[in-house]
Amino acid sequence: MKILYCHDNVYIKDSDNCFYSEGQFAYSYWSTYTKICDELIVVGRGRDVETGEDVNALNRSDGDGVSIKTLPNINSPLGLLKNKSVVEEEVIALVDSVDAIIVRTMSEIGWIAFKQARRTGKPIAHEIAGCPWDNTWNHGSLLGKAYAPIRAKRMRYLAQNADYVLYVSKEFLPNRYPAKGETAIASNVRIDKPLPSVLVRRMERIKSSHTTDLPIEIGLIGHLDHKLKGIDIAIEALGHLNAQSDRKFKLKILGPGNAARYRHVTHAHDMQNNVQFDGVVESGDAVLKWLDHVDLYIQPSFHEGVPRATIEAMSRGCPAFGSNAGGIPELLPDTYIHKAGDAKQLAAQILKSISDDTLEIQAQDNFTKSMDYTQDILQPIRDEFWSSFAAFVKEEKSSPS
Repeated sequence: MKILYCHDNVYIKDSDNCFYSEGQFAYSYWSTYTKICDELIVVGRGRDVETGEDVNALNRSDGDGVSIKTLPNINSPLGLLKNKSVVEEEVIALVDSVDAIIVRTMSEIGWIAFKQARRTGKPIAHEIAGCPWDNTWNHGSLLGKAYAPIRAKRMRYLAQNADYVLYVSKEFLPNRYPAKGETAIASNVRIDKPLPSVLVRRMERIKSSHTTDLPIEIGLIGHLDHKLKGIDIAIEALGHLNAQSDRKFKLKILGPGNAARYRHVTHAHDMQNNVQFDGVVESGDAVLKWLDHVDLYIQPSFHEGVPRATIEAMSRGCPAFGSNAGGIPELLPDTYIHKAGDAKQLAAQILKSISDDTLEIQAQDNFTKSMDYTQDILQPIRDEFWSSFAAFVKEEKSSPS
């Protein structure tokens, strides 16, 4: 069986024609799908490795049974004008060459693949990992706001017409994009059950923070090249924290993208010496190790499904604060949820937790909550869902046309 996986992720090609990804989509990520097919073709956007770029800090994406196909960008007006015809031609040919397709969220590539699969009767699975309205509306341009209703309408139509739909959130996405086909709910986070010693070390870190003058380190994981992760809000909140507290706070940001775009924000709040951009590390243990060296975690996003990074932080016992975007309120109590874009409310919540001495309670609660999202819980749900989809594809193939 051959399956096409469609998403707008950017894959980076080196001189040996190997493909890498920033953040998730390492080769190990595809094991869920290679269990049910002989060949997985992953189609997305692409670029060549840049001079001086260290691919060892990225995740190798291709490997046995998994090939990466990259196409020109059609996610901008100019890209759509220049590249739509060639992308459509290539995606249609890919759909015609496989037995079924998987569309992740609402990608431009995925929309073309969906329409061709519908025309040819190919089985369709839809992974709903985020809301295209929130994504496009908050991306940072007037054109994005104009395009948001179109993408949301497409998502609703795809959800209604896909044979199988997998949601990453329990309430937010199923309620906004209801499906008629077979459904399941499983976050795309992939973490092992953390050892009790993780929480012990976290409690020791919290206790030691009471007896030191070192800055309280706040962590945030997210892509820098758009506004969706609320990094500017985090920097503004940092300014409020340092202005209102005797303790000093430092913001550490992990993720790909151009940090220079935030220079004016750090200067505006006089936080240029309090913000540290840590670039990218390999997904998995390196991310968890990074989280072990922050005191608090924040997710001030404008768009989320259920944020993988927040769950990872919770699994390390991090006290966490997040916006009301997407499925974040499914993870954290209302006390630690701020209105998206409200830096003052975020800062006030952090200061209140510190003054009320509730960080240890938060650490324990988050550590316990993260157990709902570990591999031993979620992988059986994914495996059952995709096994059922594979059986459906085989049945469709054997049915008379």
